[in-house]
Parts: sequence; structure tokens; C-alpha cells
Amino acid sequence: MTTRLLGLDLDGTVLRDHDKSIAPQDLAAIERARDHGLIVTIITGRLYGGTRDVARQAGIKGPIGCADGCHIVDASTHAPLALHVLEQSCLNQAYELACAQPGVWCYGLEPEQIVHEEDAPHLRYVGLWAPSFAIAPRLPDASERCIKLVAVGPRASIEEAFRLVRHQLGAQVSAFTFPATLLGSDEHVLLVRQAGPDKGTALRWLARHHGVAIEETAVVGDWLNDAPMFKVAGRAFVMGKAHPELTALATDVLDAPRGAGLGVAQAIDTILAR
Repeated sequence: MTTRLLGLDLDGTVLRDHDKSIAPQDLAAIERARDHGLIVTIITGRLYGGTRDVARQAGIKGPIGCADGCHIVDASTHAPLALHVLEQSCLNQAYELACAQPGVWCYGLEPEQIVHEEDAPHLRYVGLWAPSFAIAPRLPDASERCIKLVAVGPRASIEEAFRLVRHQLGAQVSAFTFPATLLGSDEHVLLVRQAGPDKGTALRWLARHHGVAIEETAVVGDWLNDAPMFKVAGRAFVMGKAHPELTALATDVLDAPRGAGLGVAQAIDTILAR
């Protein structure tokens, strides 16, 4: 089936790891795709505050999916089209459970900024989600539009926080852990958001908005949070050397390794060749 809509992950896919830039070949391919009538959009884990400039650089307009599908925003007008925040009771409980563990710091990810407490040590790392920050005496009291709670700390502490969050909040939230490789071998991350939205729901929303059948969509990604959109897209391109679980879901494996760029250009050339 012909592809009519292409959803692009950002970090590790569109954006190169070494400087968070877009390869000129990928920019040219995105423009070429639009010239051929392909709708190109973004579906990212980043907040809109960390996505806006990338969308402008790539010439991507209209609705895009941010915060792993929790926030749909019109990149042309900056108007929110859908927003799923973490319920205040869930935010409070997850915050208390995480911060009770040794060495753990919590950060609240809002649509445009990251809320943190005084002397928080991981700002450069969490700034990958968005570059703007606000200080609060106690995070849950100041963050009324928290999309994600991010906790960073030693592996054992994060694993215990994850266990407690899963046990006490259950199906109310989606919770994930992963290594914070940029911070060191022992540092890990716990990410908590409201249950339901993900990159797959974002892709379905965007397809409906554009009047495109889900079978007419394609996506490009590189990491496990891309799995929900890989499962529903008509075609799924995975960057080379991606996680084996994500690669197993792909219809196409790209030559370019994750984080190196050029995979988007290869995927677009493959789509346009059909």
C-alpha cells in the first residue's frame, strides 16, 4: 500500500548524537518527500519545548506528537490539540516513592519546561527533553501540567522506586526504567506518565487528522519507546544497531546506525521508489 504519512522520531533518528543536528541529506530528503506529496510529521519523546526548533528547521508544520504521545501540538500555531497530564494524586505518590530512595532526584516535565527543585544535579541530562527550566520548593506543588515525572539516581534505588510505583499505582500509570548512559554506568532513569497515550496512539491521531488509513503510514525510529508506533504503522523503518526488541518489530532495517543520521534519507528514498 502507498505510504501517505511518515512519522519521524527525533533523538537517534533525525538528530545525530554528537551534536543534535540534522544531517543535510536528511533535511533534503524530508523536503523531497513533501514535494512528492508525503505528509511528514514528528512523533518524539521530547517535550514541545524541545521539539519546536527542530520542527521549524525541518520545515515540518501542522500537528506533531510530543512527550511519547501525551501532547499533540500544531507546530504552525503552537496550539495544543491534545494533552494528557499526570493526575495530581499519581504525581504526588510517584514523587514520594521515588524521592524516598537514596540518591534519587525528581523532575517534572511540562509541555514547555522542566520543573526541578533547588540544587538538582541532572539538569544537563534532563535538558534533552526541553531546554527551559523552572525551580520549585517541592515539585508536585508547583507542577499542575506535569506530563511526565522523571526520577534519576543509582540503579538499585531506581529499580526499587519502579517496583513500588508499579505495585501502588498499577494500571493508573505507565512506568519505565532505562540506563542514563550519558551520566555513568550506574545511573538509571524512571519515567512515569499517565496510562494510555503512547507513540502508537499519537500515530493513530495524526493519521485520522490527515484522513490517512493507518496502513498508509510509515515511521522511523531507534529506541524502545518507538515500539507502540512500530506495532500499528503500515511500515516501520528501524535505524541500524537499534535495540533487538525494536528491530524485531520493524519491516525494514536501515543501514545507518542509530544516532549517526542518514537513516531518514534512506527510508524516504525507499518509500518514494515504490
